[in-house]
Amino acid sequence: MTTLAGRLTIVIVALATTACTLTATGDPSTAAVVGERRIAASEIDENLETIRSSEAFRQQSEGDTSDTFVLAAQTQLATAFVRSAILDLVAEREGVEVSDAQVEEARDALVGQLGGPDAFRSRLAEQGLTDSFLMQQLRDQQIQTALQEQLGADTDLAGYISTQLEDVPIEVNPRYGQWDPASLSVAPYDALAPDDGQQPSGTP
Repeated sequence: MTTLAGRLTIVIVALATTACTLTATGDPSTAAVVGERRIAASEIDENLETIRSSEAFRQQSEGDTSDTFVLAAQTQLATAFVRSAILDLVAEREGVEVSDAQVEEARDALVGQLGGPDAFRSRLAEQGLTDSFLMQQLRDQQIQTALQEQLGADTDLAGYISTQLEDVPIEVNPRYGQWDPASLSVAPYDALAPDDGQQPSGTP
């Protein structure tokens, strides 16, 4: 079983690894829309700036004058926020609830595994992760666990979530990429080939 510390590492690795408008809203301040849920562009942009100012980001992008690392981090952030909205939606439909106390408990366990509050804050700063973003990720993990328990261990959770999205419009501002339902993630705008059968989720 993956430890909370390991999960944080996964998040960190994922994050490390034009201005357009949404066709549905015409609002450049919107990064994405999941059903009736709106994700503000400022949420992604603020977290991106924190990541860009981190030591880990500087080391990984050193000597690279392109925007490769920025775009990768931006796409991963967009994916994280859209997936959070999706998990909230599916959890509501299934009657699954995760309390603030459960998320705080998961955070406390992670703090302990990383060596205490000072080491925890140092790790977040080093990787450019805000505490609020980490809490969001921990909540998402708790929701996934609760959904899996309710649906049964033999249920393909990703497949089930995909079926739940059949009647949910998902649109991403092309500035951040395009929604790829096959991988349940945001992909760079030109990453999906036309013969994949996917249509761009917005118009540049």
